[in-house]
Amino acid sequence: MHVEAFLENVQVAENLFKMGLIDGVMEPGALAELVGRALDILMPCRAAAWPEAPATLSVRPAEVDAWTSIEISRQPGRPTSASSSNTVPPTRCR
Repeated sequence: MHVEAFLENVQVAENLFKMGLIDGVMEPGALAELVGRALDILMPCRAAAWPEAPATLSVRPAEVDAWTSIEISRQPGRPTSASSSNTVPPTRCR
C-alpha cells in the first residue's frame, strides 16, 4: 500500500500494549467476561445503568417459513422499538 516499510516491531503485542491497544487471543465463550471486566474499569457505576435482560432473550425462532415471519413482523399492532418503555436514560458516574 505504501512504498515505505513499517517501523521495526510496530505490530508486536508489546508495542500495541504500549500504545493502549488490547491484544489477546481467547475462546469466544470468555469474551463476555473480558468485556465486562473492561467496562467495570472504564465505567464503575455502569451496573446501575443497565436494565434487566429482556424476556425475549429466551425466545427461540418460530418454526414457520420465512414469509410467514415477515407477515407477522408487519402486523400493525406489533410492538416496536419506538414504543418500548424499557429504555434507560444515560447516566454519568460521579
